[in-house]
Amino acid sequence: MILKSINLLNYRNISKITINFNKYLNVIIGDNAQGKTNILESIYFLSTTRSFRTSNDNNLIKIDSEFSVIDAQIYLEKDLNIRCVIHDKGKSLFINKNKVIKSSDFVGNINAVLFSPSDLEFFTDSPKNRRKEINIEIGKISKEYNSHLSNYLKLLKDRNNLLKNNVDLILLDIIDDSLIKSSIYILNYRNRFIDFINNNINEKLFIICNYELNIKVVYDTYTTNYDYENIKTIYKNGLNKDILFKSTNIGIHKDDYKFMVDNIPIQDFASQAQRRLVILAYKLCVLDFIYNVSGNYPILLLDDVMSELDNKNKTSLLNYLNGLIQTIITTTDLNDILINTDIKPSVVEIVDGKIKKEVD
Repeated sequence: MILKSINLLNYRNISKITINFNKYLNVIIGDNAQGKTNILESIYFLSTTRSFRTSNDNNLIKIDSEFSVIDAQIYLEKDLNIRCVIHDKGKSLFINKNKVIKSSDFVGNINAVLFSPSDLEFFTDSPKNRRKEINIEIGKISKEYNSHLSNYLKLLKDRNNLLKNNVDLILLDIIDDSLIKSSIYILNYRNRFIDFINNNINEKLFIICNYELNIKVVYDTYTTNYDYENIKTIYKNGLNKDILFKSTNIGIHKDDYKFMVDNIPIQDFASQAQRRLVILAYKLCVLDFIYNVSGNYPILLLDDVMSELDNKNKTSLLNYLNGLIQTIITTTDLNDILINTDIKPSVVEIVDGKIKKEVD
């Protein structure tokens, strides 16, 4: 998958801009608050139909404008035009000028994996946000996963509403039957994802920084036996508690993912610099997982990450990515990128939401 170009209209501080990308390393340089991250955000939005900085899409529309447009040309076995128009009633999605009704049919046409400074909160954040992160990554490549997750959350809401009122045990049993079937699919896919991360993350870390931390991600869920009858029994055994608390106390909606170093939570063991490297290693694993499932590498978006790495780690990371994965990096200092004369990135300078110049 290659992002050939992106066109933005009335997007945050950007009135109008077109950027062409090469298929390897691309750098967007500029001072803070000039619009560099806005460009990465727009690419991520096309990948997921959501921002990584705001839950309100209206914040993406330039002040005093009625709408915003993100328009991209990509190559995925053939040329595709991907477009999103954001307006006061929501967003309209298009593929090759054909309107797409369901977001689930839009997601996956362009895949992007992002590293941003806020990712450092991943280890200390709430389980809900870790679930959200991993749901997004899996959902990019599995419409069936998204469908089961959407079905589970709808059934969970129905189940909780039933528990808050007079419980109809027959209706509850019908809900549980469908809820458990979706749970089994989700449990298996999440477990597959975590197994892949565990099989690769230490190798990726070694590539970046040439040392090992013996990292393992523990998938913390309510059962290790994903058999229907086993889960049905778990729900039956927990029913009295659910009725007492008027809420579903067991299920995948309470899952967590715990990053451990030698069986110690990483936030209690590793320095901030080490945690940044672990997140990078995790993101590289996600790239490989998407490739393993879909046959295409996604685009890697690195938002202001290079300034926090030492020169050795920068060189190792860039050498690994160069020629393998299309990468778009934002930075305030080009010297953070031009540390290896063998790497020749495409460079664009952004000032106040406009291209000042393309740098040779």
